[in-house]
Amino acid sequence: MGTLGGATARAVPLPNPQQWHTYLRGVALGLELTRPDNCKLPGTLLAPPSKELSRLMRRGAKFKEAAKEIFTICMPTMKAFQFLVWHDRVVWRHNQLDFPALNWRLLVWDAQEHNFRLEFLTLDHCILASIWATTEGAVVRNGKFGAMWPDEVVLMAELPEDGSIGLAAGDWKKRARFVKAFRRIIMDWPGEIPEQLSQLSFHQRAKGSDVWNEPVMKRVETLASTHYCQIFFDYFGRAPCIPCIFPTI
Repeated sequence: MGTLGGATARAVPLPNPQQWHTYLRGVALGLELTRPDNCKLPGTLLAPPSKELSRLMRRGAKFKEAAKEIFTICMPTMKAFQFLVWHDRVVWRHNQLDFPALNWRLLVWDAQEHNFRLEFLTLDHCILASIWATTEGAVVRNGKFGAMWPDEVVLMAELPEDGSIGLAAGDWKKRARFVKAFRRIIMDWPGEIPEQLSQLSFHQRAKGSDVWNEPVMKRVETLASTHYCQIFFDYFGRAPCIPCIFPTI
């Protein structure tokens, strides 16, 4: 993402889903998050490949070569680490794990949430590069992104005290203001859907209280999230990470 961020959608080669799969599997193997596939092919499959299979193999080889030009960052392997720390706690040292079941779920949520936040921010940098290039524009965009999160920052220093609020909240009232912030970001992008979103306000103040229109909010939620996923795929060649429900006991 870092090598693709800050560029337009076609300024760099666009990885396809298979290239992403191959690259991320390589990262996972290097970090020992998965096991290598050591399956042996049956004897019947060791015969000379057909013309169609040969064509597919050549195509796959071309994809791998093209991927080397896209994914230029050399990721460290597990051998480079002495220990890993998560929220001031050593969670890995020399193949020793210290994780209750709930903490595993929290770690996965934490990784997924940060991936979503950073991917969303990176995509906005790509689409509105000229705005981010100015000090005033960056201040405005950062303010809009701050409203997206309960903690008002992209990178969380601590896990949230109340995980029941945010874009993934089960109660629509607890996610309404974050959907509003999501809409305000995406409606600044070019295109037909952002234009529709600019006309779908679902919040007003009445007698000092917030009044939310649930049907309109849910329509905005569907339009904005669908558009975000499609535009992210158009820019980066894979589906984005999305917000997940905060794990409970």
